Amino acid sequence: MKLLSLAIGVAFAAGISSCRYAALGVRPELNHQASVLAGLRFPIEIAGQPPHRMDLRDRMREYHVPAVSIAVIHGNRIEWTAAIGRKRGDSPDSISSETIMQAASISKPLVATAIMRLVDRGTLSVSDSANLWLKSWKIPSNAFTMQTPVRVEHLLSHTAGATNGAVGIYTPGTAVPTLLQALDGTPPSNRPPVRIDTRPGTEWRYAGGGYSILQQMLIDITRSPFPELMSNLVLSPVGMHSSCFCQPLPDSLAPRAAAGHDADGKPIAGGWWTLPEMAAGGLWTTAGDLAHFMIAINRAWAGGSDALLRKATARSMLTPVMGGWGLGFAVDTVGTELRYSHTGSNNGYRSVFVGYPERGDGIVILTNGDGGASLRDEIIRSAAVEYGWPGYAVDVRATNATANASLDDFAGRFQYAPRFVSTFTVSGDSLVGALNNSPPIRLYPQAKDVFFTLVGSTYRFIRGAGGAVESVSVLGVGSSELRGRRLGP
Repeated sequence: MKLLSLAIGVAFAAGISSCRYAALGVRPELNHQASVLAGLRFPIEIAGQPPHRMDLRDRMREYHVPAVSIAVIHGNRIEWTAAIGRKRGDSPDSISSETIMQAASISKPLVATAIMRLVDRGTLSVSDSANLWLKSWKIPSNAFTMQTPVRVEHLLSHTAGATNGAVGIYTPGTAVPTLLQALDGTPPSNRPPVRIDTRPGTEWRYAGGGYSILQQMLIDITRSPFPELMSNLVLSPVGMHSSCFCQPLPDSLAPRAAAGHDADGKPIAGGWWTLPEMAAGGLWTTAGDLAHFMIAINRAWAGGSDALLRKATARSMLTPVMGGWGLGFAVDTVGTELRYSHTGSNNGYRSVFVGYPERGDGIVILTNGDGGASLRDEIIRSAAVEYGWPGYAVDVRATNATANASLDDFAGRFQYAPRFVSTFTVSGDSLVGALNNSPPIRLYPQAKDVFFTLVGSTYRFIRGAGGAVESVSVLGVGSSELRGRRLGP
């Protein structure tokens, strides 16, 4: 359903308001900042039409995201940061560069780095069996692990065959399991047990459960609480002094935290929820702190003399293993350049970082709203244009105004799932669609019965034997397909 919201629930925003950022100053980095914040863009543009450039604050309102924190790295230094918006949508309190948010799954590459620091010290090897180092809990043996033991590198690269892509998250006032209870799926855990259900090393499958195993392994190796060992191995060495793996969030840090918000912009219950499986998604941090981490990775990749990791170690982490993933990071090559990244999605928070180690460039984006998933992509695209980063080229498409004789053929209500209905209407010479109560989005004619949107989704209307439109197929970002049946006008 997240894809459905992305494919359908994005509204038009025309024009930009760069004047609101003009007061930032005239230094080059601030000119870059003003251009990025006022130059958000869709992945699709229309041939022969002026490109849409959108303002960040306008897009925040569109996506119901109260706050965005950004850090941009250029030449392995933080060139600029921006902290825009409010800690809560129903409060006037503004965020600052020191406001912390949940980074969610961005926790994983930091945990992978902690493991690799121990590898550099000679404590363990990525080829070791994970059960060799697990003391308080063991990966249960079964037919798959009998064929191939789960190695540390399998867990780091999401190739262990571990279950639980997402880990448990707990609302305020509810019982929170220990890590061992979470691993075994025993009450009060709200997730199944973490088990191996495919032969390790043969399949890529994103698994937060695998990182929960790594969390227990790090605890057993260091004999330290997880927040403490992560501070010692990663956070403190790279200067992430405003960050912590602390779940639940201590009362002392609550005034610095931005509350999470749902897709409608309403604060989630209690402001934020608790993740006992901290390695998979428990990091509280700032955009600036994560930028320091990325600089440390970039410098290690380049072979800095006092780098956090050995050059060979850093490069092994950023070498694809399977499925476009290395050890803790998503990695790919765009043109001839290496790019690494990771996204984060916890209830009420969406985040991302993208890095180019050869350039020493990158960006971090933290948001405190579920709508931040689409917003972060628009921000990255703007920054990529400003800094010349590869991999974010805009697709310019031509429309076919004569492809469809009557737009009225497509008007009506189409249901994808019990609670998800799109309504298509004709507005002037255009077809527009809206998912549930979301803002309408314009559909551009591509071919007979086929339309596309500026966010990259394609709508193919399907006619029945009598020629009337009976259903619609939506091909969204990532090539996932949804099909909705027509309910009526």
